[in-house]
Amino acid sequence: MSSSFSLDSLNPQQQQAVMAPAGPIKILAGAGSGKTRVITCRISRLVEEGAAPYRILAVTFTNKAAREMRERVEEMIGDRAKDLWLGTFHSVCSRILRIEGHAIGIDRNFVVYDDSDQMTLIKGLIKKRNLDDKSFQPRAVLNEISRAKERLETPEQYSRSTAGYFESIVGDIYPEYNKALRAANALDFDDILMAAVRLLQESEAVRTKPTLSISSPIFLRASTAA
Repeated sequence: MSSSFSLDSLNPQQQQAVMAPAGPIKILAGAGSGKTRVITCRISRLVEEGAAPYRILAVTFTNKAAREMRERVEEMIGDRAKDLWLGTFHSVCSRILRIEGHAIGIDRNFVVYDDSDQMTLIKGLIKKRNLDDKSFQPRAVLNEISRAKERLETPEQYSRSTAGYFESIVGDIYPEYNKALRAANALDFDDILMAAVRLLQESEAVRTKPTLSISSPIFLRASTAA
């Protein structure tokens, strides 16, 4: 095992998490308790014991946490770390879509619209309808569309569930917003997650592909101070 990894540096609870059998585990711990150290040691242990790095998924929320995790794992297992599915939820899903998204019609060279791009697009769609942007504020419209995508609702599904006038207008804008994104070969941040879920649900060939068959998922949900 790598000289960078030692159980001696871990307390009994951390050792238990690191040495747990391969497969999903949940680690609950507060800030500064050594979660990142535990997870990187667990990844190192799994790889050193023969697990293929591409079968290991380690996901966190922030770029900073993902960089820190990758740097620590690289210190332990070297170049093998490049084959890990390690990153933020968005970066991992984006990677999947660039490799396999063609199965649901997504070009691998898609661009990602940031908040400014999204707001420009929404403002244009509101103006096109001659709507008062004080009554239909672009931010509020975009947030409503984002919430729908977080619920994995397509424009059609959202329109069927609308209850008020504001929502009915958003229901008209949502499909045009998506259409404009597709015309620009673009996804927004919500699309990245939504499309990845759709891809894995709809394509059995992709879902069961060996390089996407994850045997040891690790989700880091809290602060990564260690």
